[in-house]
Amino acid sequence: MKTQATIILIICLFVAPGLAMSQSTGTSKSKEEQEIEKFKEARKHLYNMDSIIAPSMRTVGKAFSGTTWSASSDNYFQLLDNTKNSTLSFRKEFDEKKNIERSYEMEFDKEQKSLEIRISAEAREGRIKIMINKPNGKEFKSLEIDGEESLNWNQTINAYTDENKKDFAGTWVVKVSTTAAIGYYNVKLTVR
Repeated sequence: MKTQATIILIICLFVAPGLAMSQSTGTSKSKEEQEIEKFKEARKHLYNMDSIIAPSMRTVGKAFSGTTWSASSDNYFQLLDNTKNSTLSFRKEFDEKKNIERSYEMEFDKEQKSLEIRISAEAREGRIKIMINKPNGKEFKSLEIDGEESLNWNQTINAYTDENKKDFAGTWVVKVSTTAAIGYYNVKLTVR
């Protein structure tokens, strides 16, 4: 709305003097009334900017819906092909002491370029352990917290080389175990 008002004001600054020159001065209206009429007349000829901008933004959104910008550690941006994006997200909250043993799986295809892992957890009591295993069965990361602790951990694994693709392609497994825990865990895996 502010943008539309600003555009109208700018156009009026350019259109109003031209309209003022083209009209005769033989009217009995005050200069202020004449300016108001000129403004109203100029406004009639303006397009509704929202009707122009909104469809354009939808078109841009559709064009970029299949792609994602990502920042690498070298502070440059890459446009990734996201034709095979997939996300696995799971969250569990427990207000009473719980012993939980769960595992979740995520496929990482050879055509995909990166795996992003985001983990957050809080153990107000007890212990929460989260283990991530690579497709070859080897442990990739183990995170453990207990009473009055919380954690946030993020990592992006890039598999641009054939060596990395061999090591990372396959089924990744996330194992969560809690012992007499009160709190929550939240794990999100995204492949691109």
